[in-house]
Amino acid sequence: MHAFTAPLADLFGACPEIALFLALVIGCWIGRFRFGSFQLGGVAGSLLAAVLLSQVGVHIDSGIKNVLFALFIYAVGYQSGPQFFRSLGRQSLREILMAVVLAITGLITVVTVARLFHLDKGLAAGLAAGGLTQSAIIGTAGSSLEKLGLPLAQVQQLQGNVAVGYAVTYIFGSIGPILLCVNVLPWFMKRGIREDAIKAEAAQAGGVHVPGEGEVPALPNLIGRAYRITKSGLTVSGVENLARGVTVEQILRDGKDAGVSADVALMSGDQVLLVGQRADILTIGQKIGQECGEIPGMDIALIRRDVVLSRKDFSGKTVSQCAQSLSAAVRHGVYLVGLSRAGTTLPVTPDTPVKDGDMVTLLGTSADVQRVANQIGTILIPSVKTDLVFHSLGIALGLLIGLAVVHIEGVMHFA
Repeated sequence: MHAFTAPLADLFGACPEIALFLALVIGCWIGRFRFGSFQLGGVAGSLLAAVLLSQVGVHIDSGIKNVLFALFIYAVGYQSGPQFFRSLGRQSLREILMAVVLAITGLITVVTVARLFHLDKGLAAGLAAGGLTQSAIIGTAGSSLEKLGLPLAQVQQLQGNVAVGYAVTYIFGSIGPILLCVNVLPWFMKRGIREDAIKAEAAQAGGVHVPGEGEVPALPNLIGRAYRITKSGLTVSGVENLARGVTVEQILRDGKDAGVSADVALMSGDQVLLVGQRADILTIGQKIGQECGEIPGMDIALIRRDVVLSRKDFSGKTVSQCAQSLSAAVRHGVYLVGLSRAGTTLPVTPDTPVKDGDMVTLLGTSADVQRVANQIGTILIPSVKTDLVFHSLGIALGLLIGLAVVHIEGVMHFA
């Protein structure tokens, strides 16, 4: 065994970064295996792989550990923060009470076990972090141990024990709730958790079907169709007034773009591009002329953009009321095709109420969507780039807050 681990120990000693990334590779690979309905997952798998690799003897600089831990905690808070603040209220009292009960019972259990088995402070903190699957305890415990005034070697030993206790108990802290929810609770509650989850998801979605990755409807509700005008006496506004929610996006006359405005008169032979609800367009098409196939020169492109609703006077109003608050000229050519709140898809109906911070998905030409977005909120541009300045500032502020010390009856707590 030593003959096998010695080369690895030399390799990791020369370049400990290899051990770090190798643990991620092996852990994610292990996490993909399924044992019945149970799957370990990448996080627990990486922990298990790191525990095994650490037996070879790996030293990771504490600065790197602190930076990576800060990134992890910041990412968790950044993702869950909006939902946390939106959920505050009377409706969340039950969840808050459950969290308080969990924290108290977890503390009592950890203190009791630590005293019974004579665990040091590091192992006790690691037991709490892993058993409760609360990684933030690691950082808090590590900072607190540094302030105890103990010798440096003892502090490092205790901090190492925090990591050991966390790594050993995290897997059991993850498996325990799964076994409880899958096997014990269904028997106790006389119903399956899967059925409850499906009902809860359906209730939150309000009956809205959320397409999977890469799925598109075979019969989209919003379509574009081209028609050749055969009726006389029509204008752009007259066509749009034939049915609500249909707009004339382009007019070709003798193969050239004739421009679009409400008072433009349509002549026989003109080719028009209509965008709107399928049923409305099919109805209008029969009244104005003959549908055409692909037409050279009709190259209007529509974009889909997510907009964060920040207009305060819209909060609490319905979709219909918000639309009426905008002038006809502002909302012309823009369609609301999606609405979500804290990651939950909401039904797009005239009576659906909206709140500040909701995500609305708009469809229209670039200029039309931008015009509406200027009135209601901020466009989220799809991008693979990350604003490092913003996130770096957030992490720096978090680290500054973490330096605060609160004294409560002789107990020193680090934020």
